Amino acid sequence: MTEPFLPPEAVQREFQHRRRAIQSLAVIAALTATAIVSLLFLDVLNTRVAVPALLVGFSYAVWVNMRLWRCPACGAHLGKLYLGLNGPKHCPNCGVRLVNGDPDDT
Repeated sequence: MTEPFLPPEAVQREFQHRRRAIQSLAVIAALTATAIVSLLFLDVLNTRVAVPALLVGFSYAVWVNMRLWRCPACGAHLGKLYLGLNGPKHCPNCGVRLVNGDPDDT
């Protein structure tokens, strides 16, 4: 394991910031997709507009995952994206602690 360049507190703050940003974007994406599908079924929106809009939204979500869901210390991707409470506590690459809590908690 490598030693992180940032102090542990800065790594944890940045990880929390990234996690909140991803959670906010997930809520916005879900609401937008729901609105597009609803408008599509109400015949307010044409499929020529709805399908590309959904594909652009999905592509953006994948890009956000690949860009933001990284360790703040080493930059490695953190693997599976967790939007709930069960997220990674340590970076699988460098081992730096990502969340506050008991240092012995794995």
